[in-house]
Amino acid sequence: MYEKAANSGNFDKVAPLLSDEAIFWFSDGSYSGIENIRTAFEKTWHMIRDEEYSIRDFKWLYKGADCAACIYEFVSCVLG
Repeated sequence: MYEKAANSGNFDKVAPLLSDEAIFWFSDGSYSGIENIRTAFEKTWHMIRDEEYSIRDFKWLYKGADCAACIYEFVSCVLG
């Protein structure tokens, strides 16, 4: 679901899948909180509009009843 939401280019589809306390690491830094994460996603989508994303090397660091942590490689492919 997350991969499909990220490929939509619409953060309103990504946000329901995230905790309010989420932290994302992008190549230019880390972002915490939904609004900061939204800004990072939208900035990235604006720079690379004609690409599709996939996730690989997905690893759960922790999965619990109230929280989870994972790492993965976000890969982009130019469409067309």
